[in-house]
Amino acid sequence: MGKSSYAIQPLRKAVHAIQNSDRDQLEVSDELGCSHTRVDYYHLKNGESTTLPYRPESICIPLNGAGMLTTNQPYPMAKNSIAYVPPDTDCQLRSDAPTTWVVVSADPNGVEDGSLTSLYLDQIEFQTPETSPVDTAHLTSPLGCQGMKVNLRQLQPNQRIPYHTEGDQEELFLPLDGAGEIRIDGSTYHLDSGDIARVHPDIPRGALNHGDEPRIWFMVGAPPTGDPRGWDPGAEYAEWPASE
Repeated sequence: MGKSSYAIQPLRKAVHAIQNSDRDQLEVSDELGCSHTRVDYYHLKNGESTTLPYRPESICIPLNGAGMLTTNQPYPMAKNSIAYVPPDTDCQLRSDAPTTWVVVSADPNGVEDGSLTSLYLDQIEFQTPETSPVDTAHLTSPLGCQGMKVNLRQLQPNQRIPYHTEGDQEELFLPLDGAGEIRIDGSTYHLDSGDIARVHPDIPRGALNHGDEPRIWFMVGAPPTGDPRGWDPGAEYAEWPASE
């Protein structure tokens, strides 16, 4: 599994590293081989808080607990809710119970306006797009992202995201509400909720749901080329490998 082609970061490994250090944060961008995004895990105990130390635009998700996101005012965050923090914004994360957060950030390409936006999973409407049979919520525009293309995909039991390559975007995949599988370059990997995979544009990939319940995947593409509701220009379908 080459760092230049794709990599997987287990949530449990990140939390273990944080708990065995004097920090509350772990950046995993290098481990994932990210070129256009930054990925950080934060693990906060009950009542703890921390301030994001950098100023690009960011997506913040509390993975396994509830908390608060504070800029000029507090915003309550439920488990797996999603918040967009615009660039050059002082932002503090706070946990109401032991909680791990994932924060994905990107350069907004000089765009500095925007406001904090938060979405709860039960408020998000999924629709079947023209580009895929998988129910999708296109969140780039609703969140206000400029440096990332953000989607949620809701996989039904035994459904899969089509096997495909990208044109210029590296992609991040993270199952939010339960475990799933991801097929990358002919091999299948199990991802627990909160694990994250990064895939180079040239490498074929597709997510699977072999479980009995629907599963929601958080997906980020960067740089955000093409229409926010469409595929990255140059993306192509690939034939799904015969064995899984």
